[in-house]
Amino acid sequence: MTNCYYRMMATVMAGAIGLSISTVSAGLAEPAATQIVPADLTWQDNPKLPPGVQTTLVWGDPSKPGLFIFRAKWPPNLKVPPHSHPSDEYVTVISGVWKTASGDIFDDSKLQSLPAGGFYMLPANVAQFSATGDQETIIEVTAMGPWGVHFDPGHEGAR
Repeated sequence: MTNCYYRMMATVMAGAIGLSISTVSAGLAEPAATQIVPADLTWQDNPKLPPGVQTTLVWGDPSKPGLFIFRAKWPPNLKVPPHSHPSDEYVTVISGVWKTASGDIFDDSKLQSLPAGGFYMLPANVAQFSATGDQETIIEVTAMGPWGVHFDPGHEGAR
């Protein structure tokens, strides 16, 4: 009889737990896609980047741990001194021409031009320098936060 009682209690408990789980699950919102059109983006000056550069946040929060995506709008004919970032960066050129190279000394002869649609990956803590062409350039940066930029000593970069 005792064995039957324990089986019955186990069945009742399993049912109660299952009901609790399905009730909790039913209260959760269904995941939904996030869609952003260019008109939704707000561009603003970014004090971590050279004067004239504006950024807009697409996804996440660069100041916190986790994935984030932002776009940066660079004025024409801008040279960005050697700098590095604390995490890997995945960069896509949205418009214009982005010129970039790895190294801790700016050298025009090493710059490689990436047109709209171009992509590059910059490993964490690897120094790079960049420049724009004769037109405004927009890049999209995907990385893991917290994000930062470190300009090499002796170079003016951030305000």
